Amino acid sequence: RTPHRPSPVGLTLCRIVSIDRKKGEILLSGIDLLDGTPVIDIKPYVPYSDAPNTKVGTPDWITEPLAFSTVHWRADAMGNLRKLAKRFRTFPNINSA
Repeated sequence: RTPHRPSPVGLTLCRIVSIDRKKGEILLSGIDLLDGTPVIDIKPYVPYSDAPNTKVGTPDWITEPLAFSTVHWRADAMGNLRKLAKRFRTFPNINSA
């Protein structure tokens, strides 16, 4: 995890506990999410890249202060972003941008 996340999409390793085909629900455990967070995609476990006991370090740039830049959006791109934000309920403050 990093405090410098440009995207609200996360990645976590979890276990499928059960699948209810009638309800269209999948019960997951060990998932690193807050209540109400949507699950966008589920991928199969790949041992060589998804090993849960792998020791991971924190890169030096995580602790360095961020330099912020102004981003200028074209009007059509901002319009598309607002449409997507409504559809996926992300970026709640997008209309003030």
